[in-house]
Amino acid sequence: MANKQILMAFVVIMLFGVFGLAGCTESLDEYKMDKTIELQEYGDAKGEENYTAEKWMILQQAVTEGKQAVEGATNKSAVDAAVNDAKEAIDEVKEEREMADFVLTISVVDNTKKYGEDFVVYASLKNQSGKDISISYYYSPVTPFIENWQYPHPPFGMSPEPDVITIKNNESFHETWDIGAYGYTNPITEEKSSLPIGTHELKFRALIIIEQSETIIWSNTIKLIVK
Repeated sequence: MANKQILMAFVVIMLFGVFGLAGCTESLDEYKMDKTIELQEYGDAKGEENYTAEKWMILQQAVTEGKQAVEGATNKSAVDAAVNDAKEAIDEVKEEREMADFVLTISVVDNTKKYGEDFVVYASLKNQSGKDISISYYYSPVTPFIENWQYPHPPFGMSPEPDVITIKNNESFHETWDIGAYGYTNPITEEKSSLPIGTHELKFRALIIIEQSETIIWSNTIKLIVK
């Protein structure tokens, strides 16, 4: 009788072990499924519209590789590690705005001046990305470019931390520049002077920095005539 009871107890323990193991396996599968969905939603939340086609493809590859790592995990800790690694890889793919999201235009009141006079130039940076954008910048969000000419920065220099402006969707940032009376460097003698007599091409550049991603926008080109 005692032997029979021992045998029955052994069978019960074995059955419990088998079904218990099956339950654990099922639980791990469910955990993997939940984490796979979580990973996909994490990637989707980044927003395809915030990336170039190439960057979005890289991000999606990180999601796919993360799912594969989750599927191959043998326990919940390994699943968690795979998800965390995949999220880090996704975060490393920085947003990169398309140039079409912004339009930089410049105009001049009078494009003909005497030597030593300033041209009054208006610069306008329009946000048409579909949402409000905060932009980091040093000194100014827009910078003028003329061959052999550089706008002198203030003597106190630039702040170690960038300033930030917010441009609402379909609105513009405007700035007025006085250009021409100084800042030109003679390429031979290296002497500083006003823009020399002749015709000079001017364009502006905007360096858009959003969450450590950079996009360079160029304006139209205008001619400045010095007589």
